[in-house]
Amino acid sequence: MEPHRANRLESHPMKSQILSNIRDAFQRADVEGRGYLSKHGLKVGMMGLLGYKPSKFEIEQINKRCNLERGELTLDAFTEIMAPRLAQVDSDDMIRQMFVALDLQGNGFITLENLKAVFRKVVPNVSMTVVEEFFAEVDTNRDGKVGYREFQQMINAAL
Repeated sequence: MEPHRANRLESHPMKSQILSNIRDAFQRADVEGRGYLSKHGLKVGMMGLLGYKPSKFEIEQINKRCNLERGELTLDAFTEIMAPRLAQVDSDDMIRQMFVALDLQGNGFITLENLKAVFRKVVPNVSMTVVEEFFAEVDTNRDGKVGYREFQQMINAAL
């Protein structure tokens, strides 16, 4: 597993749930109880976890790492392959939900006033100077608005 992707899972707030979901999907896909997944089992497992049928390219890439015909796609190997994907999907969804919560008018960006209003309600003990400094740091193009990309970059850097 790539180091930065492994770290994303290690620090992910839903790590135990992600690992549990992977284990459950593996067990459902390993219908014969052999302890490894066939090509068909891999497709079933990925559909259960990610919600889509994997492409031929994805299957080939996984087969290069773990020979499906030789039974090398064990639970550990499946976890190593799927955990970073799930951590990323969950992180993206979490970031999107955070952004929507801060975009009070629903116009696709966060203003300093929106951010101050949220902080006053949620964490009133944080000084507005800190909120202003934070906003200035995140508003990289200095347009007085934080768009989704700016917000996403800031959150990903923090993760």
